Amino acid sequence: MKKSIVLLLLAIVSVACTRDKVQDVAVRIDGGKTIYASIDIPECRVQLNEKCQTVWTEGDEIVVLSQEEYSKYRFDGKTGDRSGSFTKVASGDTPPESYLFDKSYAIYSTESWRGYGCFSDGTPAMFTSVLATQTYMNNSYGLNANAMFGSSEDGINYTFKNVLGYLRLSIVGSKVVSKITVIGNEQEIIAGVFYFPITDYLQRTWYRDTSNAVVLDCGDGVALSSTPTSFYFVLPPTTFAQGISVCVDFADGTSYVHATKKTITIERNTIQPMATFNANVDESDYSTLVINHTGRYIDTPLFEGAVSGDVDWGDGKTSFFTEFISYDFTDNKESHTVSFKVLGATSFEIESCEGISAIDLSNF
Repeated sequence: MKKSIVLLLLAIVSVACTRDKVQDVAVRIDGGKTIYASIDIPECRVQLNEKCQTVWTEGDEIVVLSQEEYSKYRFDGKTGDRSGSFTKVASGDTPPESYLFDKSYAIYSTESWRGYGCFSDGTPAMFTSVLATQTYMNNSYGLNANAMFGSSEDGINYTFKNVLGYLRLSIVGSKVVSKITVIGNEQEIIAGVFYFPITDYLQRTWYRDTSNAVVLDCGDGVALSSTPTSFYFVLPPTTFAQGISVCVDFADGTSYVHATKKTITIERNTIQPMATFNANVDESDYSTLVINHTGRYIDTPLFEGAVSGDVDWGDGKTSFFTEFISYDFTDNKESHTVSFKVLGATSFEIESCEGISAIDLSNF
C-alpha cells in the first residue's frame, strides 16, 4: 500500500548552536524538566580533533518528542563540556493519538529541525534539513549544520546517531576566502528539507526547498597560506558518480574553480577528504573561448585537458564548467554570446557548428 505523509509544522520557536565533532552522543532525561547529557565514546570512523571527542556547546538545544511530549531543551553547561544538564525551555502541542510513537525520540540540532509528520499508517516521520548555507568554523563543520537523531526505550537514556556525512577541502594559497560553493557535476540534490520514518533514519526522502549547491560562508574571510587550510561541509550521504566542482570566491572579487571527475562518495558519519589543491591562480591563467550562437540549444565544445572553469551562457545564467553536453537557454532571445573560461585547456573540438555565427579565440 502506498503511504502518504502529512507535515505538522514545528510549533516551537528555537535557535541552536553546536560545534560537535563527529561522534555519537548519549543523553539522559530525568524528572521531565531537566536532561542530563553525557558523551558516548563508541568506535568512531572519523576524527576532527586529536582525541576524537564530541563536545557540547553553550546554548545547545534539542527537541524531545514522544506520545506525551513535544519539547525543547537547552544545554546548561559551557562550551567544551562532555556532560551536563539540559533544561526544558519550551513546549509545543502534544502529538495526536493517531501518531504511533513506540519510543521517545530526540532530534539535534533545532536549527536544522523542521517538524514532524505522519504516514497514512500512523508511523511518525521526522522533518529536518541539510542547510544550503553553512558557516565556516576552524577545524570543524559549521554551527547548526549537523543533524542527529536519537531514540529511547525508557524515555530516560538516549543515544544520538549522526544522520549526515562530511566533505573536507584542503586549500593552499595566498588570498582571503569569502565563500566556497560545492556542486555535484550531475546536479545532484545536496541540500534542502527531507524526512525519514522514525523506524529508519537512513531512509531519507527529499521534501522541499531543495538545492544542488551548498555554500560555506566564511564571514570576514579566511586567509590561505602555504599550510593547507581545512574547510568542512555537511552533506547528505551521496555518491557523486561524475565528481564535484568547487568554486572558491575571494575577498578581492576574484574566484577559482576546481573540479574533479573522480567518483566521490559521502557516507554517514564519515569525513570524505579531497586532495589539497592550490588556489593561487590569476585571471591571466585562464583561457577564454567566446561563441556567438543563434537558437535555443547549444552543444558545448570538448576541451582537451580542461579540468575547471565556468561558463557565462549569455542569458543571465552562469555555471561551473563540468563539460555539459548541451544547454537549453532560459530566455526568449534569438541569439546569445556564450563565454567559456577554462583552466588547463590545451585544445578544444566543436562537433557541431549549427547555430554558431562567430568564434573569438583572441584570449584562448
